[in-house]
Amino acid sequence: MMSKMDERITPFIESNLQFIRQRATELRLHHPLRPSEREVSMELGHAPGYYQQLVNGKLRPSTVGLLEICEYYELEPQEFFDSTIKNPSIHKKIAQAIEKLDESDIEHLLAIIGKMTGESND
Repeated sequence: MMSKMDERITPFIESNLQFIRQRATELRLHHPLRPSEREVSMELGHAPGYYQQLVNGKLRPSTVGLLEICEYYELEPQEFFDSTIKNPSIHKKIAQAIEKLDESDIEHLLAIIGKMTGESND
């Protein structure tokens, strides 16, 4: 028998819950320390199986739970939902390093990236 909560799960909601589960797994696997699901759960102050239940779809994150995950990975919520950023910690380090460069160095860096990716940065 379906609960009232399950009846309200539309395809839109289900696909976004799936995204959250996949993103939580992706962030954990790309974290520099590669923590276990249990370690993340404990760091968040939850029971040992919390994170595993979340990524397996047995538990739905609350808004606060989602913000706790963002805080753990040092992400703004919009970064959590930006699937084009696979490894946010590396992106942040790169952005912080670029902020220290002058314009000429940034242009050189763009040229190097262009050569590496085969794209012109004109």
